[in-house]
Amino acid sequence: MGIDVGNLTQSRATNISNENRHSTVGRTANTAQQAATGKTASTETVSMTDAAINLKKMSKRMEKLPVVDAKRVEQLRKAIENGDFEIDDIHIADKLIGMDKLLRKETN
Repeated sequence: MGIDVGNLTQSRATNISNENRHSTVGRTANTAQQAATGKTASTETVSMTDAAINLKKMSKRMEKLPVVDAKRVEQLRKAIENGDFEIDDIHIADKLIGMDKLLRKETN
């Protein structure tokens, strides 16, 4: 017994604006029952939103980032333990604002 998802897919697609539909993947599967009855399989489609596409792009960029520098981590750990680590709140705020601007740029 098959489930017809054609109507479900079509009705959902009308609720998604064209700007949010980018990558579409189609698939047709024939089951043994479909082969025996001669019925054709329905096609299923998947659409990715802008947010999903941007997330995929950011994920690929993150894969290219260098791994953690173990020596630097050890230096920072020792500095914190010794009380020598100073926090530059202005520098941290500037970096956070820069990251926010970058993320806003990526989503536009």
